[in-house]
Amino acid sequence: MTTSEMKILKSLFSLQAVAFAAVFLIPAQTAFAQIPHREEITIIAPYEPTLPEVSKINLQPRIKSEESSIPAPQIEITPIKINVKHTTEAVQEAPPPLEQPDVIYRNHIRAGFGNYITPYIEFNAGSLRNANYLVNLQARHLASYGKIKDYGHSTFSDNMARVSAMRFFNRFTLGAEARYDHNILHHYGFLKADFPDTMFDTSKDDLRQRFNQVGVSITAKSNNRQPEGFHYDARLAYGLMNDLFQTTEHRFEFGTDLRASFRVLRSNDKQILGVKLDVGTYNRTDSLTTWNNSLVQVQPYFKFKYQEYELKTGVVLAFDNDTSMNFRIFPAVEGRLQLVENRLAVFVGADGKIQKNSFYSLAHENPFIQSVLEYKNSAHKLRFYGGLQGSVGRRLDFTAGFSNTILGSAALFVNDTLFALFNRFAVVYDDMNLLQGNVFASYSVSEQLRITTGFDIFHYTPDREDKAWHKPAFRAFLEGWYNFSDKLAFRAAVNANGKSWAKVFDTNTSLYEPKQLDQWADISFGGTYRYSDQLHFFVDARNITAGRHYYWYNYPSQRLHVMAGAGFSF
Repeated sequence: MTTSEMKILKSLFSLQAVAFAAVFLIPAQTAFAQIPHREEITIIAPYEPTLPEVSKINLQPRIKSEESSIPAPQIEITPIKINVKHTTEAVQEAPPPLEQPDVIYRNHIRAGFGNYITPYIEFNAGSLRNANYLVNLQARHLASYGKIKDYGHSTFSDNMARVSAMRFFNRFTLGAEARYDHNILHHYGFLKADFPDTMFDTSKDDLRQRFNQVGVSITAKSNNRQPEGFHYDARLAYGLMNDLFQTTEHRFEFGTDLRASFRVLRSNDKQILGVKLDVGTYNRTDSLTTWNNSLVQVQPYFKFKYQEYELKTGVVLAFDNDTSMNFRIFPAVEGRLQLVENRLAVFVGADGKIQKNSFYSLAHENPFIQSVLEYKNSAHKLRFYGGLQGSVGRRLDFTAGFSNTILGSAALFVNDTLFALFNRFAVVYDDMNLLQGNVFASYSVSEQLRITTGFDIFHYTPDREDKAWHKPAFRAFLEGWYNFSDKLAFRAAVNANGKSWAKVFDTNTSLYEPKQLDQWADISFGGTYRYSDQLHFFVDARNITAGRHYYWYNYPSQRLHVMAGAGFSF
């Protein structure tokens, strides 16, 4: 059974819309004020545009015993583009509905155009089937030059180029990747009527922000397929990120997982003794100062399995020096009981970790932040969690869980008063308690129709702040795929976000006051028509209800957005 990072399902308000979209779904991603069409395609083999099997696809609702607890933070070493949408899942049109082609094509190009003057083009190239190596190249351009009524200049441009390679040996696999991202956006989060051009600098050049990201990484992983023996997985990376306002960050990161499998008892159950190591060092320079920060986390662990019983025990030893030198010890314990073999299991556990907050991570979460920030790492001081996961027959997989987490220095975004337009965000840190519940399920209705759904609910109790600013009460999704024929496929989705709160400065009282951001639901629909083995056409419609969705205060999404295009393999 595989892990689910439990996505989110909303059923509270707009279940009628969910029912409408349940048969045809496409992942909803209304541009968070900007991006109307963003596709993320990672080619790991020659381009073979096949339709996913829907009879029984494992979409990560199952949780392996060694993965159901959140481990020490994994190092994010691959630069990824700034996401200015209100959802984080990449949106694609339904995949071309074809069977496995007789001819494998090395290259694939896809292009489209949508309202809000949105051009899109992407090129992918990969080595053909080879037992010794794999090479991939990907380049993409996505932009939008339309306007959002009543708000500031909101155009954006995303550009990415990536090359990766893998070399396969008998005992191990080596990998390498290099990537460059160039992202342009504008701080459009203000009403133009409140800030006339005659009194304020609101031209597109004054609102413009630009992020450059460069990343390189190398990986090594053992190919030991024996149930007993030594295994390793290591990654080394360097990342550079800068913006238009003299902020530059360098990241050097290393992560590894070393483990040995063996048998303690006379049974088929294997035991695992291992250690995880994550090391990161960060250097940031902005227009005012320079920050240096290091984070080291070591997690020795032991996993024991005997028939229906499983136990993982260990500790996380964490050292960081963000604003001061800190050394912390967290538990890493989990127990699991198979109630029905390979069908139903219950698990409970306790853990903790340090979560790094860097310019890269904060800008990735909220690209409208200002460039001069205070940096503190967040501590998941103690998390208790439990849940149930299983499957029913060959069609239904599900998982449900809860957790209670004590957080230290959690990062929250508030509108910054240093800027007259209040259109950029600063970061404040607060200790808080987070109570969370979630559920995820995947159901294969037939060989043609598959539905997945998820719901995540949050309850924050901050210590000093009045609210957990910009943290939604819930997140949810429901999506599905329908293969109508060998030529035609559909995909549709409903994404939803619960209400949240913003900390807004009142110029009349010179005080901060909370402002509620309403809950919203986003319905999307898409389809793909395969004309031949090489050529297919797609259409993608998002935010069908044409509502304005706010994930960040004063940053509405685009309304109804439609894109159409074609893809060609050669």
